Amino acid sequence: MKILSRPKKNAEEYGKWAVNAYIGCSNRCRYCYLNQGPSAGYLGQPQAVLKKGVVSPEHAYHLAMAEIIEHKDEIIRDGGLFFTFTSDPCLPETRRLTFRIVSACIGNKATPKEQVIPVTLLTKNADFCAWGPPTPDSCGMMIPPYDWVNNIGYHIIWCPKYRRKLLQWGIDERLKILLVEKATRMGCRIEQMEVMPDHVHIFIKTPPTLAIDALVQGLKGYTSYVLRRERPWLQKIKTLWSPSYYVESIGHISEETVRRYIEDQKETAQRKAGSLSSHG
Repeated sequence: MKILSRPKKNAEEYGKWAVNAYIGCSNRCRYCYLNQGPSAGYLGQPQAVLKKGVVSPEHAYHLAMAEIIEHKDEIIRDGGLFFTFTSDPCLPETRRLTFRIVSACIGNKATPKEQVIPVTLLTKNADFCAWGPPTPDSCGMMIPPYDWVNNIGYHIIWCPKYRRKLLQWGIDERLKILLVEKATRMGCRIEQMEVMPDHVHIFIKTPPTLAIDALVQGLKGYTSYVLRRERPWLQKIKTLWSPSYYVESIGHISEETVRRYIEDQKETAQRKAGSLSSHG
């Protein structure tokens, strides 16, 4: 019996390693895939229960930790662990096991940062968490091991699959809100941002324990999930975001240059559009 899984296809947007000890969920969200398709009778149970073959939370913990230890280097390299595809990790019946595993992964102040396993939770039950108030939508949370003093910044660019011009008609403004929400929950701060019809620019400050791939996967996965749920027509598109992205690290000297560059993006596009229309 395995507790860890390797997400495939669209699910990989959320993370490359997932912890799935429970199945079923009492949230009963109508948009949740647990309640749809041929596996709904098994995964879509009204209460969270341990997977078949797992006899107790203690058994689940030892199974999970054995797998995590075996694959630790790969998990860290791939951006950490995601909780969970088969239930809500912060339900009253699941949270004790979740946070026991989380505590083992993130360690404490004495844990060398290269040994910390980043953890992402996707939950609608964050009301008991000290690091943020509940929100009406499912939210991803990155749990940092402790506070750091740092100045790590990245300029990141990504676009919709096939560079479709989808990020307009109000989607651009909603996307900005979602990006700030997700970044904040991951312990990051977006310093500058611009959303064009066919690509996104952000300048973001991050904690040193957060792998850049995990950051981008978190931002893409959460925004894709919410936007596709809120706008059913987007569900006709198999994948919202292209799997690739551009990233460069930003030092203190180049920070202001990047800020100006991102600020100028929309103005430059508008000038080009005006020039083309005047020649037409």
